[in-house]
Amino acid sequence: GANMSASDRAVIKFFGRLLFVLLVMWVPAGIFMWVLTYGEMAFWGGLWSHVQGIVSGTMYLMKPDIWEGFKLFICAPRRLASGKAALEVKQHESRSTSDTDSEGTMAFDVSKKEIKDRL
Repeated sequence: GANMSASDRAVIKFFGRLLFVLLVMWVPAGIFMWVLTYGEMAFWGGLWSHVQGIVSGTMYLMKPDIWEGFKLFICAPRRLASGKAALEVKQHESRSTSDTDSEGTMAFDVSKKEIKDRL
């Protein structure tokens, strides 16, 4: 309801995504593999179950914090090599290290120098 904290909402969203994958991917796969066992149904159920990784990965990449981390992972070496070290992170001094984002997960800022040193 209205009194839920950001961390409560984050937990509900997390388990909601897991439930979605269970219902959309694993229940149909199980039905095709173990209930509808005639013909090639087991093959199609197994194929459907293997698509689960793509669905889960895509679903979690839709989260803004994970998408930003993914972009940083993919683009940071190229940007640093080309001299464009202006990454999408704020300076270390701009926020405290215990801020939380909109979904209640901890947000840790890292300075551009620290990122450059790690790479």
